[in-house]
Amino acid sequence: MNLFFDLQRFDEPTEVSTYDELVEAITDAKAGDTITLTADIEGAGLTIDKNITINFGNYTFTTSGAITVGYNAEVTLSGGTIKFEDDNLSINNSYALTLDNMQISGGSVGGTGDTIAKNGTTVTLATGQTLKCKDTPTYTATADDKSVVFEFKTEDNNTTLSVKGLNEGSEFTATTGNTTITYTVASTGLFAGNGTLAKRYTGNTPGITTSIPMTDLDFNGEKLTRIITVDDTKTLTISSDATSFMTVGEDATGVDVISADYQTKYGTLTKTADSSFKLAKDDDATGDLSGITINDGLSIEFDKNFKNIPITVNSNTFKTQDDKAFTVSGTDKISIATSENISLTTGTVITDTDKQTIVAGKYSVSGYSDTGETKNGIDVVADSSNVFIGGIDNGESFIVN
Repeated sequence: MNLFFDLQRFDEPTEVSTYDELVEAITDAKAGDTITLTADIEGAGLTIDKNITINFGNYTFTTSGAITVGYNAEVTLSGGTIKFEDDNLSINNSYALTLDNMQISGGSVGGTGDTIAKNGTTVTLATGQTLKCKDTPTYTATADDKSVVFEFKTEDNNTTLSVKGLNEGSEFTATTGNTTITYTVASTGLFAGNGTLAKRYTGNTPGITTSIPMTDLDFNGEKLTRIITVDDTKTLTISSDATSFMTVGEDATGVDVISADYQTKYGTLTKTADSSFKLAKDDDATGDLSGITINDGLSIEFDKNFKNIPITVNSNTFKTQDDKAFTVSGTDKISIATSENISLTTGTVITDTDKQTIVAGKYSVSGYSDTGETKNGIDVVADSSNVFIGGIDNGESFIVN
């Protein structure tokens, strides 16, 4: 019995230079075969349902259709470029796909199967496009007209995923299960947020163009700094919930106060003791806060730059009118120390110093003194255009104008 083998089949890949030849080669391929492109090709998508390698030979496949890897197929795409002509197209992997030194743009990459990218593979995502590889979150580009480039670098058989090509306004999300983290590039840096807390990447300057390993942008990573976000009305709310992660002492956490869209940094909040904080305004802050709300009986020391900003403690709202640092504390009755000129809009302020003037409506209260022993101050209550004085003890006096 004589046996004949086509040894050439095992030694040489099938070379193709047109889309029809590529489709035919995939159809005729056997497990383990390699198909090599010898020219740039344009076509209408591919379905690959067998264990083969397509070597792009540094050429480009431009496609108006999706690329599908079928179930039970183990496919390697290597050494070339894939360009999708429609933003809604994708590489849809149902089983096992390896992307080896591939440059992919114009569509999504993912599916239910395991996708492995390595050796300089890049995936460029435009708005709404996604990338999902084995053991990674699902990444989605979310900013209009701003692409995001993901790069897979391999050294010593270890592959690192990095993000690059970012500039101001770039944004993408990383979703794992029910948790989605949004990464945003603003003029003050790169931020990561999950809707309640956010952090700032400290290893960059505005206008990020270099490649940043995603391990450095881990939401729990040390290179990211927690921030407190200011809502869309530019109102900062300081409460126990928002500050529960902060520490006290030499390693005190300075938390950046940033607008909800991360475009503006207003200042830094630092914890000085239990329920006590310092709020410092940034020297080069752009814009200003429209209001500050303090909850849970916290005590906040403000620097002088917070003059004329409405501050609300429970239902009490006031503004300071002089260029001095001041401290706000109290619950039902608030006390404002150091500031000598206060405009009270609503609620109650307790005053116990002769240097303090409180304006409420068309009246002002000043010149407090106490010849007795209590020296516990008087209550100045604003109600519309009127002012009411309470908590007066024997020996206390004041001036109403």
